[in-house]
Amino acid sequence: VRADKLDLARSLGATHVVDASRQDVADAVRGITGSGVDYAFVAVGAESVVQQAWESLASAGTCVVIAFLSSGKTVTIDPTRLIARECRLIGSRYGSSQPAIEFPRLVDLYMAGRLPIDKLITKWYPLEEINEAHRALAAGENARGLIVF
Repeated sequence: VRADKLDLARSLGATHVVDASRQDVADAVRGITGSGVDYAFVAVGAESVVQQAWESLASAGTCVVIAFLSSGKTVTIDPTRLIARECRLIGSRYGSSQPAIEFPRLVDLYMAGRLPIDKLITKWYPLEEINEAHRALAAGENARGLIVF
């Protein structure tokens, strides 16, 4: 919903972007793909985003929720999409990987210049500004803020 985030997505290789503040996400995705997506990944902790991803799925598609939502929040699932279209809704923590194995691989990719983590860090904060970092995160102002100890 922010132009700067859409520009960042493009700079990181996104071939298409959808501004959720200006158009219906599921309709736009189906317009781009013709039938919906095989996989939708939810990296924003909002029920509305899970709903949009679910509604963007093609038949036999999978919605993977990687963001944490507040406890007690709910998402409405159309049972027709679930059963007749055989869609799946799953959660994943750290990509369902083994961090002791995968994190060193990610570091190696970063060190080799093949994982552009620096492009995701939009602001560095000293520890004294941790409250400001949390405020900016909640406001969606940064792709990612990094606290420097």
